[in-house]
Amino acid sequence: MQKRANKPNATLRARPQQKRGELRVDLILDAVEKILIDEGISGLTLTAVASRSGSAVGSMYRFFSNREQIIEALVVRLRTSLERDWAEQMRTKPYSVDTEAFVQWYTTNFRLLVERHPVFPAVVRHLSEHCQPLEQLAMQPLEEFLSVNAPAMPQTKRAVACRLMLAMATDSLQMCGKLGAIPQKYIWEGLRIALSLLLRGYISQNQSS
Repeated sequence: MQKRANKPNATLRARPQQKRGELRVDLILDAVEKILIDEGISGLTLTAVASRSGSAVGSMYRFFSNREQIIEALVVRLRTSLERDWAEQMRTKPYSVDTEAFVQWYTTNFRLLVERHPVFPAVVRHLSEHCQPLEQLAMQPLEEFLSVNAPAMPQTKRAVACRLMLAMATDSLQMCGKLGAIPQKYIWEGLRIALSLLLRGYISQNQSS
């Protein structure tokens, strides 16, 4: 797992005072990521986290009060990393009305982002009550594209449309994780076609008068 420079100290029961403590927190959160990816939320127990991280259950209570606090710390760490990486990729975002160019940019960069942070689809799927800030981050380019190119579209409908497109992208990633290279190619091509059709439809129906 990719290590994060920023630690979720605000969500910890006690802030690590030494480098060894910081590494222990990272190992615990890395273990949570692996469990969510491999087993889902049903496998996320303190015993499983302790086993995967090489920690004693009792030692985890030095930093976390309960499982919920561990999940919150993971989401904070993930959001910090996503914000940093997404900000870099947003600099190359096309602002023109060229829908195909935008869809190509979005699917390529969304895929790269999740390859760096493979726990993202699992968090969206299993921890929906925690993932609103993460969804908003991933939907930001879609929101901006529609606000520019479909200016008459109400904000509430735009939000629903962006959430639908994000769900399509996330589902595609989850399917790709179980398939070989050739099926993945067709899944991504299908996603690009579907997003292009949706965006073109939203634009044609919501042009300013």
